[in-house]
Amino acid sequence: MGRESYTIDTSTQRVLVVGGGLAGLSAACQLLDSGYQVVLIEKRPFLGGRAYSFIDRETGWEVDNGQHVFMGCCTFYIDFLKKIGAYPKAYLQDTLKVRILRHKKEGILTSTSFLGSLHLLPSFLKYPHLSLINKFLALYALLRMRFTNRRSHKDILDAESFYRWLKRHHQTEGAIKNLWNLIVLPTLNDDVSSVSAYMALMIFQEGFLRTPAEAALGFSRVGLSSLSGESAERYIKSHGGTLLLGRTVTALRMQDGRITG
Repeated sequence: MGRESYTIDTSTQRVLVVGGGLAGLSAACQLLDSGYQVVLIEKRPFLGGRAYSFIDRETGWEVDNGQHVFMGCCTFYIDFLKKIGAYPKAYLQDTLKVRILRHKKEGILTSTSFLGSLHLLPSFLKYPHLSLINKFLALYALLRMRFTNRRSHKDILDAESFYRWLKRHHQTEGAIKNLWNLIVLPTLNDDVSSVSAYMALMIFQEGFLRTPAEAALGFSRVGLSSLSGESAERYIKSHGGTLLLGRTVTALRMQDGRITG
């Protein structure tokens, strides 16, 4: 397909959103609610960014790509799902309870509500997939997380992988495999070696080291494309927004500090 040009009427309060991932969808919906006319351009023929689903050709199953779970602390995301009418398609636990089965041995991480920020301690002490020494080392790492001001050290933490942060804080390969990556992989959609220490610390500080409500896990009852992409598409169209899917932005035309095409 050859290049095509799109002209924007600069006489109106019109905003161009490039990219239809969760950030672009959330921005578009918020702008529409604020009275702007919105044009959203997405290079793929569907919305949702990395949080999408597809049909596996061999099994016929709908398979999710991207963010598999969310947490009670993800209040902006929960508000976004409510805004676009998708929240009934999701499930959020009343309190954290996760069964972890490894080598035919089951461990349960669950919250004890009355303990406040220490709500995970009782189940953590009984967690069978860590040795006693690894539990003490993990508690040390959690304390370091608890008292680290991640915003003041954002540049440093952003430049370091969470794996390197864990190794600097005396975490063993067994603890990384049996604890840390079990949490990071589904919440940040990547391995501890690939996510930044800043993002991982955000998950633990905002989710697990606060109250039981923030640590509760949620997930979609339907495919991710149905949850966010299709729901956001209906919301944007019903509120007068314009969607240009399957279009790649190669250049922006500017005039007097405004985008004209």
